[in-house]
Amino acid sequence: MQVMSLLVVPMLLEYEMAGDFSFKDRLCTAIKRNLVFYAIALTLFLAFLGYLIVQKELNGENLVNFVIALTNAWGIFLIIFLNGFGLVSIPRKIFNYSNINLRLKKLEYSAAQLSEEKDEFEETLRECSGRLRAIKGRLAIEDNEDISQKVAIMWETLSETDEIFKTVEPNREHLEYAKGVKNGKLTSLNQKLKKSSHEYKRAQNKMNDMFQEWESIKKQINGLDDIRELNTTNRASLYASCALKIFGVILLLSHYA
Repeated sequence: MQVMSLLVVPMLLEYEMAGDFSFKDRLCTAIKRNLVFYAIALTLFLAFLGYLIVQKELNGENLVNFVIALTNAWGIFLIIFLNGFGLVSIPRKIFNYSNINLRLKKLEYSAAQLSEEKDEFEETLRECSGRLRAIKGRLAIEDNEDISQKVAIMWETLSETDEIFKTVEPNREHLEYAKGVKNGKLTSLNQKLKKSSHEYKRAQNKMNDMFQEWESIKKQINGLDDIRELNTTNRASLYASCALKIFGVILLLSHYA
């Protein structure tokens, strides 16, 4: 589990978001970015270890005990932090979920904030599209098979995001950018395009989920005339559900006690 969370998952995330085009280059970029984090963490750990050795508080005999104590302390810290957050956050979230007025206000605020984020990513994708179209126009004059293949990959990513971005007309800045395009520029542009495309899709999906939740709340409101009656009904059902779950946990613990 530790290997997955500390090595495999970060490596896969960096590999996916790398702007390189070949498997080898993307893997090297992912390794380099993760090595920066591990190098900093290892340096701090060795500095702390060296301090303890210099102060004669640590030697070869109790080094193993120190490492064991350090790992146990880390585990206890995670348990205290995560359990404490869960014991407070989960009941509060359940309680707030039963309040229709609060849910509607939260949806309105979140939708407005998410719309602004989506507009920013959309503007970035339009900029990437304009630069790509300028590069494609340049390639029509200067034939370069390697760059053409990379531009085709980026154009496919843009098409999968939304067909509307393919209609962006390049401006003067885009035409200037297309002059003397090399692999370094394309790698940077591809990384920017992939990140913006991912965030744009995420924002779009979250907005769809918010709309579905809003429709669900609207149906509940239409079913009852008084919003206070609806809040009371929801809270009563949630309290009953929580009470049954707590009772079930108590029975389970008493069975194995």
